[in-house]
Amino acid sequence: MTTAAQPTQRLETRQLLPLAVIGGIIGAVLNVVVALIAPILLGQPLQVIAPNSPDPQPLLLVAVILASIVPALFAAGVLWLLGRFTRAPIRNFQIIGAVIALLSLSGSLGMPVGLGTQLTLSLMHLIAAASIILALSRARA
Repeated sequence: MTTAAQPTQRLETRQLLPLAVIGGIIGAVLNVVVALIAPILLGQPLQVIAPNSPDPQPLLLVAVILASIVPALFAAGVLWLLGRFTRAPIRNFQIIGAVIALLSLSGSLGMPVGLGTQLTLSLMHLIAAASIILALSRARA
């Protein structure tokens, strides 16, 4: 039995930056909503352990926004590279994105803060990842 060769997926690279920005903004907006609602539901502010600080610090909305937009731009670069060097860049990107999203949960779940904060931060990671992956997956020619 022979297998048919997989056709090469074409990637529209001109769409990558706009789609990354769209995915990042969608993730940022949704995560800001979560960051504003979660403290009300948890009955305490969201606090994180910042680098070089042993004490928990309040989660700043600017950090929430940047944590959605910056990874989206990085992801666009990854997808661009996959488009140059692989036959199925979108599928490979989705797999890599899902793995990275799951690995990113170790940071929020391993943080020495309350369980509610850990789960909220994990949800925010998944929201950012999903919005970025879904937006950039539309970059087909």
